[in-house]
Amino acid sequence: MNIENSQYGFTTTFSGRLGNHMYQYAYVRLLAEEENRPFQLKSDLIKKHFGLPKESLLSATAYKRADGFPFYQADKYLDLIYKNRKKVVSWFKPSVYGMLLLKEKNFPPVVNVRGGDFLSVGRSLNFQYYYKTVARLKKDPIIITDDCEYARSIFSSNEILHTSDDFSVLYHAKELVCSSSTYCWWAAFLGEHDLLVSPDERWATLSKPLSPFIWGIQNMGWMFLDSDGQIKQKMKGTQ
Repeated sequence: MNIENSQYGFTTTFSGRLGNHMYQYAYVRLLAEEENRPFQLKSDLIKKHFGLPKESLLSATAYKRADGFPFYQADKYLDLIYKNRKKVVSWFKPSVYGMLLLKEKNFPPVVNVRGGDFLSVGRSLNFQYYYKTVARLKKDPIIITDDCEYARSIFSSNEILHTSDDFSVLYHAKELVCSSSTYCWWAAFLGEHDLLVSPDERWATLSKPLSPFIWGIQNMGWMFLDSDGQIKQKMKGTQ
């Protein structure tokens, strides 16, 4: 069968953890809907966390993997996600868990620290990124992390939590200081935050891009912490 001449739909092979699955699902489903084609996106993580359908109502005689595999994090793919932000926000609805937890604590700022596998692959952030950001906050933050031991090596006197739904806490934060995690990127992108700070490449522990945060800064006008310790804003289209 010549797939190009068939009534084909789009699919992909999921890889990574939840944050990566969200890029894969969002981009490929948006692409399919934009071209009025079926999609087949079998991610158990997406189903578990957001209850989204794995397949469209339309059916196809064949499916082909969308270009951009595996992570769909380059500008070309992120542009489609940015353009359809309202639709994507309506898909990825977190639970109210984080709202209730933060309300109980009188809405402190939330800092995300990603440890675990990031420590071995050079994706963690320089401690000074956290110290300089937190110094500019008006209230003591709580720390949301997947690695409490590592987070405690940075923040010895703050409350450190690894909850049953960290994503919801990050999403509902009024003030959010991001790690270099795609998981945190999504919470930042989907939520409505009074203050949102993300790192740029100068805060990497290795000299490699902190994708997709560099793109996020350039394309969304997010706040970022400059090397002089000042929180600044880089507007869309600036370098």
